[in-house]
Amino acid sequence: MFEKLNKAVLLSFGEQVGSNSGLFTAIVDFEEVSGKLGGFKKDYTKLELVAADDAVASLTIGSQVTVRGKTYRVADKLDDGGGMVRIPLTDPVSGSAPENTDWTDI
Repeated sequence: MFEKLNKAVLLSFGEQVGSNSGLFTAIVDFEEVSGKLGGFKKDYTKLELVAADDAVASLTIGSQVTVRGKTYRVADKLDDGGGMVRIPLTDPVSGSAPENTDWTDI
């Protein structure tokens, strides 16, 4: 049941993302996170992908992906147990989160 729903959601809202293994469809998500930075409360934005687990099986932490013409690295792969995977991304050079977000401070 969830597999058909997941495919419909990806078809409706997904976009093409490149990797060393080829193209796959993912939803590009900018998750809002609240946390502290230097003792001050701050809201953060982190870039992540949501994709079908079988489409990203070959991606590993540190793999490069291209989203909307920019290159990022895979920071983690978080399986939801229902056939989908959330993939937080980091800056390929600095290793920190896109938008100057450092998730380790959260």
